[in-house]
Amino acid sequence: MESRAIPDPINARYPSPPLRIDSKYLSWFFDNGMESNYARLAIACRGVYIPLVPKRILNDKSVPYFRETREKANGGLTLEEIEETVGGDKAWEMTGPILREVTDMLMENHHLGPFFLGDEVSFVDFFWAGYLLFMKAIGADMFERVVEASGENGRVHRELLEAVKGWAGRPSR
Repeated sequence: MESRAIPDPINARYPSPPLRIDSKYLSWFFDNGMESNYARLAIACRGVYIPLVPKRILNDKSVPYFRETREKANGGLTLEEIEETVGGDKAWEMTGPILREVTDMLMENHHLGPFFLGDEVSFVDFFWAGYLLFMKAIGADMFERVVEASGENGRVHRELLEAVKGWAGRPSR
């Protein structure tokens, strides 16, 4: 929820190697607060992911709280009304152009490597991988729709996930 606040304390505690937060790519996602490109994306695709979270991810005990908070945040619309009014193809039509912008950014340095900065991993890679992993957690079908809606170079999202795989798993105990 507050992804942009995370890297500053990490960089302060573990300065080497730095978790790059100075890229134009991170700014693209977060500049302008609630009017940011990430907010645009979350609003555009809410009709497909919000109704699926309680069905596919949450346990029964968590569903009432999720339902109550998301319905309140969406002007009192039920999850079913959210899905009906802004879900399905409508959501993907609004989401596609934003995803293609992200794809274009990943392609800018793709000749150097799979990360936004090419061969150098930065915070924006982890942030975007988190979004992709969330969609994958909802279901393989959701992740495939993200890749498909990302345009002809949508494979770069798979490549990014593969590149951050070592960081994305749960630590062994």
